[in-house]
Amino acid sequence: MGFSLSELIKRHSSFYYMPDRFLEEISDENLNHISLVSLILWILGLINIVTAVVRADGDFSGKAAHFTYYGISFATTFIVFIWTRILLQKKDTVDYRIKSLPLYLGMIGMQLAFIMNFWPDGEIFSHYNGFVLLACEGILTGLFFHIYPNLFDLIHLPFIIATFIIEIEQIGLVCASNILVYFVILHILVVYKWANTKEQFMQREKMAALNANLSREIAIAADIQKNFYTCDVSNIYGWELGYYNKAMAGVSGDLFAFYKRENILDGLGIFDVSGHGISSGLLTMLAKNIIEDEFYSNSEESLDQVLHEINDRIIEAKGNVENYLTGILSRVKDNRLEFVNAGHPLPLVYTRKDDNMELFIESPEERYGVIGLKDFPTKYQVETFDFSHGDEMIFYSDGIIDAVNSEGEEFGRQRFMECVKKYVTLKPKDQVNFISEEVRLFQGRAAQKDDVTLIIIKKA
Repeated sequence: MGFSLSELIKRHSSFYYMPDRFLEEISDENLNHISLVSLILWILGLINIVTAVVRADGDFSGKAAHFTYYGISFATTFIVFIWTRILLQKKDTVDYRIKSLPLYLGMIGMQLAFIMNFWPDGEIFSHYNGFVLLACEGILTGLFFHIYPNLFDLIHLPFIIATFIIEIEQIGLVCASNILVYFVILHILVVYKWANTKEQFMQREKMAALNANLSREIAIAADIQKNFYTCDVSNIYGWELGYYNKAMAGVSGDLFAFYKRENILDGLGIFDVSGHGISSGLLTMLAKNIIEDEFYSNSEESLDQVLHEINDRIIEAKGNVENYLTGILSRVKDNRLEFVNAGHPLPLVYTRKDDNMELFIESPEERYGVIGLKDFPTKYQVETFDFSHGDEMIFYSDGIIDAVNSEGEEFGRQRFMECVKKYVTLKPKDQVNFISEEVRLFQGRAAQKDDVTLIIIKKA
């Protein structure tokens, strides 16, 4: 098997390649860090200038090299610091190369000042400063030229060796070795941080791609579910209907349906699946088909028995899925509406004759159980209500009464009843819009905590 340099480069290209988004991110990070380093060097330069002035004691002859280095170091680091802070304020509109350029040039300028101004009695701080600059320059060059920092070491190595030899002559082997070790440790840390930052960045990129894909899938599922629930209830004989549904996020865990034949209303249902998210949304679509099938297949059976059949089928169909449903299934016959409640909030009733709005009063018979819990006992009870002209029944999910504002106050059933009463003279399709808007205004900036469904049925 032959060896190919191009194959080797290709094999490791994913490691050396740096996406622009990563360069942008790490450039911002290094601007923050190195601008602080610049500030530290600026302070050290100021201290060195003051020290040199004090030591000169008025005699500045032979000290030109000192003041040249200190002056260039002081001025360069000050400019670099100010420049980078300005760029940081405009980081959303400036390319990463432009952001890195002042730092890169600033570090090179300070390096040149350091190279050209060695002196026999130079302070140890100045030597340390030079090696700090070497490490910083290495990382900046990698950013500026799209290369991995260690690759720059091959170019940097001759200069490092030459500098080390000069340092031995200037301050001795021990001090020079200590400074060199300091540089190596610093540069290793810089390179490690570069690699670690890149790894974290790539992981975030993968997660962002996965989240974006998941968001698209959820949006598609939400559209499918919305179309699945769409129903024309504008021309129902003898009845006026209105409904509103808003998912907390993505797919909804609330299920509602109108059972009708052409313009004849046979019944309606409202259900709430426990939990939130995709699993709840999928269960609503599964349950919707089962409920409608059983509703029409067992039209001669009592409504409580129909709900028992629905419960058995949903338990079997959902398998090990832990979600369950609460809900109300109703059947319409002439002016009478009968319904069975499985752990759902009781409907409101408005009687036009008395202009009275109240919570539906259940019969005293014992009842218990929800839908979809295996080995959980159930006993459903049929309730009835006889409508007169203008009477209404309002079905809703607990996302309405449990809605919370920014102060933690709940919308509550009493406020909900007053809100319904305020708009009761309107058509149901307008009522649901105004009521839902009242809930939204009450919540203000507080996040929606649950799915919201509202159905109003009114006798025409």
